Amino acid sequence: MKIIGIDYGKKRIGIAISDEDTNFAFPKKVLENNSDVINEIKNIIETEGVSKIVLGESKDFDMKDNPIMKDIKIFKEKLFLKKACPIYN
Repeated sequence: MKIIGIDYGKKRIGIAISDEDTNFAFPKKVLENNSDVINEIKNIIETEGVSKIVLGESKDFDMKDNPIMKDIKIFKEKLFLKKACPIYN
């Protein structure tokens, strides 16, 4: 089983893929955050045989959401609607 790690940013989104045993994650690529990024991520998921998504959160020192969390939640919903695979935070 492979896991994809997603580090969301307003301009770019970092992608990492785990090994089959989920012991290590390796950087895969950095995608431009544009209107096609969800489809690009879905293609990576299908090509790499990914079965889970881990989506990073952005919190401050008091564990409160940073302003970008609003965008991360919208991104998560769009990814969920593509039915790529289960998403975990």
